[in-house]
Amino acid sequence: MAADIASYAANNNLEIGASIDDSQFLAACNEMISAAGMTAEQASNYFKAMGYDAEVEMVTQTIPAKTETYTETGQVFAGMDGDTPRMVTVSGEVTKTWPEQTVQVPAVKAMTYTGSAGGTVDFSNTDAGKSGGGGGGSEPKAAEPSKKSDVVDRYKMLDEQIADSERAMSKASKAADRLWGPSRLAEMKKVNEALEDNIEDLKAKRKEVEKNLEIDRDDLEETVSKEVGMEVTYDDEGNISNYDDIMNSLWEELDDAETRAGDEWDDDEQAEIDAINDRIEAVKAAIEQYDETKDLAK
Repeated sequence: MAADIASYAANNNLEIGASIDDSQFLAACNEMISAAGMTAEQASNYFKAMGYDAEVEMVTQTIPAKTETYTETGQVFAGMDGDTPRMVTVSGEVTKTWPEQTVQVPAVKAMTYTGSAGGTVDFSNTDAGKSGGGGGGSEPKAAEPSKKSDVVDRYKMLDEQIADSERAMSKASKAADRLWGPSRLAEMKKVNEALEDNIEDLKAKRKEVEKNLEIDRDDLEETVSKEVGMEVTYDDEGNISNYDDIMNSLWEELDDAETRAGDEWDDDEQAEIDAINDRIEAVKAAIEQYDETKDLAK
């Protein structure tokens, strides 16, 4: 359920500030609130961590009466065998009835997509032909911030933690659906604990993404300065505003080298052209990495 909510914005191409009036989606959100036993504050914080601003209000809900019959087994005292108490096992049928209850529960009245998410969904856009985009996810790693080339997956550990807490929440919620009374309350407590873990994991990923964004921005600026001799400029949303100037400078340099070399390249000309291509790839990789992390942090 949490993964479906996190991916809703991406699957429906929502823009920042978009109001959500999908009744099925809102019903699914309220179903999760109910299953998890969230308070209004917990629900609001949870959806905020997922990238949504939810207007949560208290509504009246009726819990129907319920009767359960089950067999209860126990031991009773049946006298003494000398100095030793004698216990016997007895079984009996027990019937419990819970009356109809009217309770106040939180429910989502309206929702707006903010994009300031901490979920597991990757909104990354790694098209080298554009520098901008996305909405995103968030969270840190236990280790010091490192460049993507140093790790297989920057967020693997945190994504696994998020998945674990979501599984724990789902498992406890399903167990609670099959129970009633004190046993149900015990499972709902587990749901709340898993929910709190999930929110903390999402916040952690957000912090990690923000730290990596600083690393990738520095790496981008260093790479462009070294390989192109230019400064990187940004628009108000963090997109690279002089992307075309940067890449056109390299393409023109490559075109000039190939024109001077003619149809047949000697070793020196081949080495010069290869070196320019290497610089182009280094700049493209730095731009793609920056864009990917920026889109996650957006």
